[in-house]
Amino acid sequence: MPRTPCWSSRARRSAASTRTGRGTRCEPSARRTGSRGPRERGRDPMTPYFILLVVVTALAALSFRVALKNPRETPSTEAADAPARTGGMRTPGMRTAGARATGTKSLSASRYRPRSGGLGLATRTASSTRYRARSAGAIVTEEETARAARRWTVFDAAAVTVLIAFSGLRYDVGTDYPTYELVFNSMNPDDWASDFAESTQEVGYTLLMLVIKTFTEDPKALFWVAAVLTVLPVYLGIKRLSMDPGFAVALFVAFEYTSSFNALRQYIAVALLFLAWTYLGRKNVVFWVLAIIALSFHMTAILAIVVMLVVRRWRPTVQTTLFFLGGALVAAAGVRAAPFLVSFLEVLNPRYGDYLDSGQTGIGSYLSIFAYLALMILVVFVGSRKAPLTRLESQLAVLVLAGVALMIVGTQAIVLSRLSGYFGIFAILLVPNRIAKMQDRTLITLLVLLAAVAYYALGVQNYGEVIPYRTYLGQ
Repeated sequence: MPRTPCWSSRARRSAASTRTGRGTRCEPSARRTGSRGPRERGRDPMTPYFILLVVVTALAALSFRVALKNPRETPSTEAADAPARTGGMRTPGMRTAGARATGTKSLSASRYRPRSGGLGLATRTASSTRYRARSAGAIVTEEETARAARRWTVFDAAAVTVLIAFSGLRYDVGTDYPTYELVFNSMNPDDWASDFAESTQEVGYTLLMLVIKTFTEDPKALFWVAAVLTVLPVYLGIKRLSMDPGFAVALFVAFEYTSSFNALRQYIAVALLFLAWTYLGRKNVVFWVLAIIALSFHMTAILAIVVMLVVRRWRPTVQTTLFFLGGALVAAAGVRAAPFLVSFLEVLNPRYGDYLDSGQTGIGSYLSIFAYLALMILVVFVGSRKAPLTRLESQLAVLVLAGVALMIVGTQAIVLSRLSGYFGIFAILLVPNRIAKMQDRTLITLLVLLAAVAYYALGVQNYGEVIPYRTYLGQ
């Protein structure tokens, strides 16, 4: 998601919102006016975030490595989804259940040899569909690699726990932390009907607050539940479709994770739709259930659902790219002169019209546009010369292109920039899966990770007021 201030313009970043009949009114937050304590001044504010990135990436990569070394039979329901990772179709070399039972292996199968680092990347040769190893280790088929990436181990559980705890334990971290705390405290669990009638939040989020407040008056519980609803669906989606979970988790933390500290409601919707998309075309009932739940947390999810359905069969050709980028430039030029757009957004939620009037975004949005465009050029247009895109990769690429288009339009209005989060998150699946097929994968992986860390550091230090990181345990 683009690095933009949440709720309103940059000039009102330090704000708490009070509930009014129309929406929210920003007031200075008393918590933001105090100076930092001695311990906060004496340490590097980025240290907790870098530790988080390293720890969860290592845990996810280690889980993948362990799963590769200890293969096991995949249940039939998992085996049915395995071809989705490799383009939605079964390749001639994929072994049947009977072949697995006898230990036979087709010589024409797509093959991987795991790297010693545990990221499971591979190189495709020009003469066949086999993947050649650059380090010692047993050769496994692409299907076996997909099953290993899908398999959960104790290290995955540890990575999810760390991500949830880091978000759930935070105290006054993020521009919108006081806002969510204030709205939660205003809920009355003894009068649900009145709260639903007066709430300016979506029905799903209002229901969540009321259920939580029925059990506890402490707003910290809200942030714990929100962390679970954000982290777990994304991690589940990564495990379902990523060929390199460690790399995907690293990109999630670098590009998306801290955005959920501010856009809490929306990022619950983003996470649920991310997981829902992995079922689209395979288990449509699951897709629609998750999509409806996401819609109940943030009405803007309806736009993401429509786009997901419309672009399913599109391919990231030059024409498609020009369509998205050209259309985005035209829309950006006219968005602020279109009063009907304000009316439409106000139908979704009265606050959104105010967001459109909040002004243009800053340098963070342009940084995001550049970063995502560079990744698209690398993994789609440059990488496709050696390895054509599969159907799954084409779908992912088009979704990321849609996100870039919304970032461009969003340079003129913050609310539209925030909508790109529904689509940009799919880069965490696309990039690792594509790089896995490149010949210079080790160097490319290193360069992408270094760029992601730089993006992460810049975003954490300059946007959303997520530093210094504090926990309520130290209060």
